[in-house]
Amino acid sequence: MRKKDFDALMETVLAKRRERETKTRQQLETIWQEEGEMILILKKVLTGNCNPVDFEIMKRDILLRLREREKEVAKSLMKFQLEQEELIAALKNLLSKGEEVRIKDLKSVVKTLGNRDRESSDEIDRILDEFDRIRREVAAQWEGVFSFYDKTAWQG
Repeated sequence: MRKKDFDALMETVLAKRRERETKTRQQLETIWQEEGEMILILKKVLTGNCNPVDFEIMKRDILLRLREREKEVAKSLMKFQLEQEELIAALKNLLSKGEEVRIKDLKSVVKTLGNRDRESSDEIDRILDEFDRIRREVAAQWEGVFSFYDKTAWQG
């Protein structure tokens, strides 16, 4: 296989990695920007230039957006990690064949990696949705425990 052909074949794999890296960087920058907005709002509240009712509404909105952005970043990082692990495993497998590795094998690996990207994306979405559901259940249970404790503390 010519170097030019190898580079062209590997470019598809590397382009996906660069795209995911750029997307993740943009998501992180959005989070930092929203955190800056939250800091400005807190500054207004502390200086007395903000209505408490407005603050609660803004706080809820910003925290909701932050949670969504954090979930998106977590998903991107999980995808990136899975891609990295799959690429390493596939390349190690090819290297283990030594001199017997064929162009057909390399093309098959590149094709498989492309197909796994779509599958892993759906799998990660399911995992994160389940994690979020469990997190909300646990938060609700803790809220119930604290409200029970508050009621008994005042009665006792």
